[in-house]
Amino acid sequence: HEFGLRCEGDHYEFLAFDPRRGLWRTAGEDQVLRTRTLPAGLRIEPEKLPTAPLKSLPLSTEAWLAGQRRALPPPAQRLVDGIGLKLEQLAPQLQSLDEKEPAAFEIRRLIADELPELVSGYVRVPEHLRREGLNGMSPDRQLVDGLGVEAE
Repeated sequence: HEFGLRCEGDHYEFLAFDPRRGLWRTAGEDQVLRTRTLPAGLRIEPEKLPTAPLKSLPLSTEAWLAGQRRALPPPAQRLVDGIGLKLEQLAPQLQSLDEKEPAAFEIRRLIADELPELVSGYVRVPEHLRREGLNGMSPDRQLVDGLGVEAE
């Protein structure tokens, strides 16, 4: 079995992959894998990401992003999953990067400022207005396009 972990703000849950359906499902029917609440003070908040240590930033951003997944349209969810994998791969590479290096500033700008603002901005749009847009550019489309750039 393949298992995963979804973190959402103040709680986390275990997921199991269903290969027949090709979907992740909650594994909470087993008491050991039930949904759990994070201890006070461990809530992952996007406004705290810019001050997170660079070494932990990719995984903190990934956890926060996973918590936003349900609010996103399916095409954006797939992009978020891919970005999450890239953030996991980035984490070990940052262990030796000096926080004062120009590359560190660029990484921090992208994954602690721009990516969370793109997603948070979308989530702030009332749900009934997300599919409508001006000149063919709905918030749904803008989010998917923006995440596509971030994923590259």
